Amino acid sequence: MFIDSHCHYDRKQFDTNRFELLADIKLCGVGKIITPAIELESNITMHEKLDIADLPEENLPKIYYTAGIHPTRIWRNGSISEKEWENVLRNAIQNSYVIAIGETGLDYHHQMNESMFVKQYFWFHKQLEIAQEFKLPLVLHIRQADSDSIEVLKQYHLNENGVVHCFNGDIDTTEKYIELGLYLGIGGAVTWKEHFELRNTVKNIPLDRIILETDTPYVKPEWCIEKWNTSLNIPRIAIDIAELKNISAEEVESVTTANAENLFGI
Repeated sequence: MFIDSHCHYDRKQFDTNRFELLADIKLCGVGKIITPAIELESNITMHEKLDIADLPEENLPKIYYTAGIHPTRIWRNGSISEKEWENVLRNAIQNSYVIAIGETGLDYHHQMNESMFVKQYFWFHKQLEIAQEFKLPLVLHIRQADSDSIEVLKQYHLNENGVVHCFNGDIDTTEKYIELGLYLGIGGAVTWKEHFELRNTVKNIPLDRIILETDTPYVKPEWCIEKWNTSLNIPRIAIDIAELKNISAEEVESVTTANAENLFGI
């Protein structure tokens, strides 16, 4: 059984065929999926979209959620106070299928003014504090901000309690995250031959630090011809990783699944 540790089946791209697709995903060997929150409101709406199905539960992968606010979404909903935002997160955590905090982190890809920087840091710290309070693992979104994010993370006691989602770094950055006890989320980006640095990293890091993800519907593998990326691609991503590491795809499946189960307690 595979686990897709990061996918967004609440997005509008799947409004017309959501549960039929999830049934196909279960048949291809992906038995569990994790759906992280992005916008503040998705902490509520993703449950509504994914908890209602005409298909029997046994025909679908087990669905888990995270509660959080993505670092590029924290300047939306300006009319809502910080306390109200925090209450949304705390209320979301009460759902028994919420197993982590995230997506949270720092993202320097887009141009920001000083107030945007301040708000990113505020909500990164706030979500780290909430994760510690509730003893929940982290789903980290870190883009072009590894050094600053690592310095923030060092202030907290992680105890092997998080994953760097959509990891795309070099060996040096990898070692710093591993020293913090973090896992690395590896998906479609590793299949692109032009991503030499990431492919070399995955080739050389321990398999027991890797968990699989797709970031559905984004980050398509090089060979994906479909309009959107989906968890149907997880078994083939595992084959690509196996070839890089010169091991069997079955070993990639068993170890990465155990890693995700260990991290998220699922």
